Amino acid sequence: MKKVPIKELREDLKEELKEELVSDSEILDKQRMGEEMYHKLEIRRDVKDSIVVIIASILYAINVNVFVNAGNLLPGGATGISLLLQHICRTFLHISVPYSLFSILLNAVPATICYRVVGKKYTLRSVLCIFVMSIAVDMIPSHFITDDLLLIAIFGGIINGVLIA
Repeated sequence: MKKVPIKELREDLKEELKEELVSDSEILDKQRMGEEMYHKLEIRRDVKDSIVVIIASILYAINVNVFVNAGNLLPGGATGISLLLQHICRTFLHISVPYSLFSILLNAVPATICYRVVGKKYTLRSVLCIFVMSIAVDMIPSHFITDDLLLIAIFGGIINGVLIA
């Protein structure tokens, strides 16, 4: 076995460490690039999800005005309660209150709870859906397709279920 002076051994170790440090910094750069790519992909996915939420909210508002209002039906949840309150105000108080006022007020408490329990991103999408749908219901005119309540209930329910999903 050949004896190597300590100084030479230290120099060899220094060179190896430099090589390892260079390779570690390259790995860190690759990780940073991966994080940037992941961040960009996540932003794209969030934008795509937001567009889907907006489209679904507008279609839901059309469903409410074409099927639900046409048949004088009341769906479940905040939509049904909002329509019921709107009908009560119109019938008994003789005032016209916009649907969006009731819908936004009724959905404020669940949105607050959702923010604390589920998370920020999901809540923001839900709030976007609530605002777009509420305003679209007020802006889109009602159309009557048929007088048959069974057809209105079936098609309105199917469309409602698909859009909520």
